[in-house]
Amino acid sequence: MAIAYLSYSFFREQIQHVYRWATFDRIDFIGKNFYIFADKFYYISVGITFALFSVVNRKNTAKKIVKNTILLILLFAVLVFGISALNANAEITACTTCGNGIRILHWNAVNYELILGLSAFLSLIFNGIFTIGNRKSIV
Repeated sequence: MAIAYLSYSFFREQIQHVYRWATFDRIDFIGKNFYIFADKFYYISVGITFALFSVVNRKNTAKKIVKNTILLILLFAVLVFGISALNANAEITACTTCGNGIRILHWNAVNYELILGLSAFLSLIFNGIFTIGNRKSIV
């Protein structure tokens, strides 16, 4: 849970950068970027992801655990980027009253917790499929 709490502001900032980059700066954020805590869903999803990852890798060697950890982090990063880019472009597409094609969003209009929680769960699922698939191919 401490990792989730300490990393939230970093991921929030990265998602904002993806929103701008994926839409070629056609999204502007306004208002105060103020938040105290993330939603419970984010903390629960990160906690469950770490717990299940530990269970899946409990009988693996250190080399395999490192490999699975790198794979999990890469999958998580790709999924955060992909979901954020799709969501940002959906915001631009849905905008019917945009001036000059620029969508103005409040800092808290983006559901960061859903993006991060969904990315954590999906990366764990893909990592679990990959790990289980490798176990069956060895046997």
